[in-house]
Amino acid sequence: MLKFDEQKQLDSVNGALALRGRIEEIVDAICAEGYKNICWLGIGGTWASALQAEVHMKEKSAIEFFSENAAEYVTTGNKRVGKGTIVILSSVTGSTIEMVEGVKKAQADGAKVFGFIDKAEAELAKMVDYVISYPANEQLKFFMVADRFMKNAHLKYRYCFCYNNNLFFFHSVLHNRLFFLHLVSLLLLQQDFSGTF
Repeated sequence: MLKFDEQKQLDSVNGALALRGRIEEIVDAICAEGYKNICWLGIGGTWASALQAEVHMKEKSAIEFFSENAAEYVTTGNKRVGKGTIVILSSVTGSTIEMVEGVKKAQADGAKVFGFIDKAEAELAKMVDYVISYPANEQLKFFMVADRFMKNAHLKYRYCFCYNNNLFFFHSVLHNRLFFLHLVSLLLLQQDFSGTF
């Protein structure tokens, strides 16, 4: 490719990957506080990235989430956006009118907004509840957010029991009713049971 700077691209991706710790801190704090659903908000190219995140999550998770076009949301609204909603967005300029108005509306509806705003001094960077400013690699940033939400949701429903020095893992009691019934019978019989984690 003409004018392709491989090192520049590698540096850009590595810079985005370096954001992982901060992304995970923000998502972990959101998960600890609790949330109802996730809204990926975008317009133009950021809308395309939101749709990619949606496809990634629906393949691997049952978390309640959806994508919303910012212009449509500002015009028609969405009853699913409200208290407990986490809106996730990305903006290069931080001043796209539909995104600015979308954030105002989402916050007015009770949602919290996590924004990747390339320019730290931009209007959107000052409006959102959680902000990370780093240019480019929008999809990578979105996927790191999605992956952390999915990991936390997985851990939330994962149970570990230790019985007679053996560890048993399952995702939820509904996924292993027989094991759960056996566990209850052990407790009722007051057999050796070391606890839950």
